[in-house]
Amino acid sequence: EMWYDRNLLVRADSLPQDAVNVKLPDYEELEKAAQDKRIAAMQKEQEEKLAAIAAPVDLHDGSYTIEVDMTGGSGKASITSPTTLTVIDGKAYATVLWSSPNYDYMIVGGEKIEPRNVKEGSNSSFLIPIEKFDEPFKVIGDTTAMSTPHEIEYELTFHQDTVKKYSTKSWLLMIASLLIVLAGVFCFYWFWHTDFGRKKR
Repeated sequence: EMWYDRNLLVRADSLPQDAVNVKLPDYEELEKAAQDKRIAAMQKEQEEKLAAIAAPVDLHDGSYTIEVDMTGGSGKASITSPTTLTVIDGKAYATVLWSSPNYDYMIVGGEKIEPRNVKEGSNSSFLIPIEKFDEPFKVIGDTTAMSTPHEIEYELTFHQDTVKKYSTKSWLLMIASLLIVLAGVFCFYWFWHTDFGRKKR
């Protein structure tokens, strides 16, 4: 009447081929789902942090344009102005489009922001929170244009009195003009390559 240890060995090679009929989970798929969930959680956390930095603005959610000035750095790089102002849940964000493809991240309000585009050769673009209007606030851009990456400090000033509702009229005019030109080319081709055109000539 004493307890003592025994080792048991279950020999899998003694089982017939159809003895076990268990569908094992796809572990790679499970790992990918867990990774996607972690990434989504991190993105949500950063969005909440950036929303806390972004200035409130009395505009409907949507897209606008706004003038922006930049100072600092060596003066070699610039950003596009006017740029796109995006209002999300009453908070102001801006698209910073650099004149260079060499910016791999920005820091705004202590938060690191990754570029929006990863297409090779395209200029670096970031969606950043606007900390305040009509006053300069500091941002950092990390550039890889030098022999080693460098964080460079800039100041951005967004002018609230220049805000305009984003309009697609100019694009519509360009498309209409293009259609008119294409119609003219088609008519010219049709006239010179049909029996009607030959008779007229």
